[in-house]
Amino acid sequence: MSFFSTAAIDDSLYLLGAADLTTGDDVFLRYDLGAEEWQPLPDPPTTGSSIIATDTQILAIAGTNEFGPTEDAFFSPTTGAWTPLPPDPLGDSFNRSAVWLGDRLLLSGQQLIDNPGAEAPSLTRMAELNADLTTWTLLSDSPIIGGSPLAVGDDVIFPERGSADGGEVGNWGRFYDLGGIWNASTGEWKTLPAGRPDPAQHGLWTSARGAVSSNLALLDDSLLNLSERTWSRIPEPPRGTRLGQTVVVGEGAVLVWGGTDGAQNVADGAILYL
Repeated sequence: MSFFSTAAIDDSLYLLGAADLTTGDDVFLRYDLGAEEWQPLPDPPTTGSSIIATDTQILAIAGTNEFGPTEDAFFSPTTGAWTPLPPDPLGDSFNRSAVWLGDRLLLSGQQLIDNPGAEAPSLTRMAELNADLTTWTLLSDSPIIGGSPLAVGDDVIFPERGSADGGEVGNWGRFYDLGGIWNASTGEWKTLPAGRPDPAQHGLWTSARGAVSSNLALLDDSLLNLSERTWSRIPEPPRGTRLGQTVVVGEGAVLVWGGTDGAQNVADGAILYL
């Protein structure tokens, strides 16, 4: 399985991914920790969606509208069925991502137009969906042009590195950051702190992102302290950084598991407590 996303509610892990890259078909599964078994579930309405969890439901959010109409939806573990979400106010968008903020959903995306960025930057747009999953609120446009938000306490981190100015043709007049930090309580934007380390081994940690606490986030192989606005690199795992390793970020800890040592796949790992 590839191009997968996961979410957890109580003792159940949900996995949505591409079972067959040739057909583009998805598979949606639940692993019951108590029963120690996998259960197949009905697929969400739109192929290629990503899932996130509320306290009681699983949301499936399409990544783009570039290839035609899509439908976001929520899955109820109680009924075992998908229900469409109301259409969002962002309209057709690309680079769509969402995070659950504890009492509402934050959706981000960039407007889908002909030749986006050719004349002006495609600013990241945002909207919120209430806890009942019935009513959207359109928020002000952001000052950034990136996506992939991560909720950490009251902050939402858009972690992409760098900036862009549109190039020589169609220059936007200044640089726009891809990443930034938005406070969900105040609506205030801040830049990502300076001094972010480059990944120690490019590509091996790029999917390692998550909230370690309400003030600490792992981005690549570095920790961001939000209150102090400082970066620090985590130590390398005892057996080194392996190609294809799985990195899981949880409350107060980071788990590294599996991968290949160059000769064979391995089935061991290590935990770093923070």
